[in-house]
Amino acid sequence: MKRKLLSLITLAVAVVLLAAGVAAGRDTVVVAAAAEPNLLFPFMATNMDHVPILHNIYETPIRLSASGEHMPLLATSWEISEDGLHYTLHLRDDVFFHNGDKMTAEDVAWTFNTIGPTSTGAQLLGNYGSAEAIDDYTVVITLTAPNAAFLNGLAGRFSLIVNKSLYEEIGEEGYNQHPIGTGPYKFVDRVSGDRVTLVANDDYWGEAPAIRNVIFRVMSDANTQIIALESGDIDVLIRANVGMLTRMTSPNVTYSVTDAASIGALQLNLNNGITSNYLFRQALQYGINREEINLGVFEGQATTGYIPIAPNFTAVPDPGTYKVIEYDSERAKELLAESGYNGEEFRLITVSGTTNEVASQIIQGQLIELGVNCQVAAMDSASYFAVNEGSGEFNGALRASGVSLVDADGLFFMHHSYHVTAPPRIDRGNHTPELDALIEAGRVETDLAVRKRIYTEAVDIITDQVLAIPLYYEVNAVAFTTAINGVEPHALFGLYYFNDWSW
Repeated sequence: MKRKLLSLITLAVAVVLLAAGVAAGRDTVVVAAAAEPNLLFPFMATNMDHVPILHNIYETPIRLSASGEHMPLLATSWEISEDGLHYTLHLRDDVFFHNGDKMTAEDVAWTFNTIGPTSTGAQLLGNYGSAEAIDDYTVVITLTAPNAAFLNGLAGRFSLIVNKSLYEEIGEEGYNQHPIGTGPYKFVDRVSGDRVTLVANDDYWGEAPAIRNVIFRVMSDANTQIIALESGDIDVLIRANVGMLTRMTSPNVTYSVTDAASIGALQLNLNNGITSNYLFRQALQYGINREEINLGVFEGQATTGYIPIAPNFTAVPDPGTYKVIEYDSERAKELLAESGYNGEEFRLITVSGTTNEVASQIIQGQLIELGVNCQVAAMDSASYFAVNEGSGEFNGALRASGVSLVDADGLFFMHHSYHVTAPPRIDRGNHTPELDALIEAGRVETDLAVRKRIYTEAVDIITDQVLAIPLYYEVNAVAFTTAINGVEPHALFGLYYFNDWSW
């Protein structure tokens, strides 16, 4: 009788644990995010939404830690030549792709020679020349000119190593349908609009993942996300809404935030109407209250910004070394009067349903109070880019821009004439020859102190000429059950290594 009673008690406890998700949780983690990672081949990946899956299926030669440290991954070590043109990677000799093929220097060199020369590859692999396999486990990458941010690029999504022979067999689309990498997790399946499922790679060269199964769920509604987290239906929520997190009540969940590699700046079209007026732009510069935006959008947890280089970027100028224009409504009104402004519409475009739209609405209120006829046009992402880069029918545009390099060289993609006027983009006038020269100098300079001085000069030009008005650095927030360990937000949205996690 006693044995039967104990058995019943044991069964009851097991049922309770299973209902609570504990039993499954030791083996499985359910991760949720609003955006679907639907491009699973690195050469096709266009933004950070794909990174949570890509960086767990595939691997890069170098890993960039949350603190910005370069760590060995597929490369055990590396050397940089004295002239900064040659990067020698010494690769692991015990790495296999998920289909059983051994990874060699040929795969690594082929990957870089395929993606490096493209316009896409140039985003993270600036000044790329060529790669050569010296032997089975040594690759030398040669640049056309030094690039101080190149090591960061070797940790980015366009440095995820692809199986050369498999690609030649199945092509880009075949790879996208069933990705094969060297990472700690293998692709199982994807249900469009719903989930991606991964399983631990039993033949992984490194330590076996503590969590065997990862289910990545697509959950677009912020309220649904929080309810699912607090009820235990999901375990981790990435790219979480900070405002929602501050209102969580369950003691079983918590969250962590960090400055993201994404800059919220009011981009100005200097070649359209009233924003061609320098005094009017200055009035905007003085008349926007950044702290009010931070409170209204991020519950005050973001870092307000005055330069288009985030605080966690390599070579960011030190505080106090660059010019800062503080909020001053009276000065803004004086400048507005001096500009000859006569009630013309200031058309502010943004992407609907995002934190950028909320920020735009706050800016609209501030500018109306200043006396500016500000009208916000919120639209879907495709329409936004059609206007911002095509028709040019706007005065200001607000969409936070990510800089995957986590380096001050991100200015190249925001303000260098080569990039910002490249077809099909229109010329918005947010560049100058002097600024181009400084951005180019900052890219090739390898002395960190000198780079900081160069970028200080560059951001001062942007401030002096009001080529844009930086507002804030976005917050990367992750919420998770307190039962899980190792979850840490990175400057790059979506960059999580699931094999770092454990129950």
